[in-house]
Amino acid sequence: MLKKCRVLRTQFQRVKGADLRLYLVTDDAFREGLVERISYAIEGGVTCVQVRLKHESDESYAELAREVIGIARPKGVKVLVNDNVNVALVSGADGVHVGEEEPDHHAIRKAMGPGKIIGVTVYGDPALVDQAIECGADYVGTGAIFPSATKPCSVKGLESLSEVKRHLAARHPLLKLPVVAIGGITPDNARLCFEHGADSVAMVSALLNAPPPYVGCSALAAKAWSQVPEYLL
Repeated sequence: MLKKCRVLRTQFQRVKGADLRLYLVTDDAFREGLVERISYAIEGGVTCVQVRLKHESDESYAELAREVIGIARPKGVKVLVNDNVNVALVSGADGVHVGEEEPDHHAIRKAMGPGKIIGVTVYGDPALVDQAIECGADYVGTGAIFPSATKPCSVKGLESLSEVKRHLAARHPLLKLPVVAIGGITPDNARLCFEHGADSVAMVSALLNAPPPYVGCSALAAKAWSQVPEYLL
């Protein structure tokens, strides 16, 4: 296994200026104090933020995205919006991340323009990887690697992560497309994701679950950052 993992390793690379290595994804469960939580997490080492809200109006969603951009951009941290192209455009976000709810990725690229970041969840499916590449994705996200509160049943496992990396190496050897692992990832299992080929790990509660005044999010992020392997530093 270790020999296979060495083959799957890639060097750190930015994606249109974005550093994806420690990727924070928000959740409605942490809506209270969310901007403060994110600010402290960035201090601790978070390198990219995806604003994901499922129960907000577009107006409220865009307002929050602008707030997050206001604290993140001065620190060189890119901000993406989840599954809402209109909110991404109105808020001035750096990009959008889409999944199966947004099937027309060609239209999304046309709307966002060539300079914005587009991430696509591929659920461990090589065919969806090819489709994402055809539509101009800048990175792909896995399906859930481990069980989580947001996706308790849709687990794809570590092998699906390795399969995506092997497929990219075999079918698209000249394309250095980053793979972001997500789903139940914590500082305790993040290293396994990197060993199976992840270029980035995305976390939710592992970075945001701190009590008021939320300063603990900085320590959570620092602990997570400590799991980024040396070859990606």
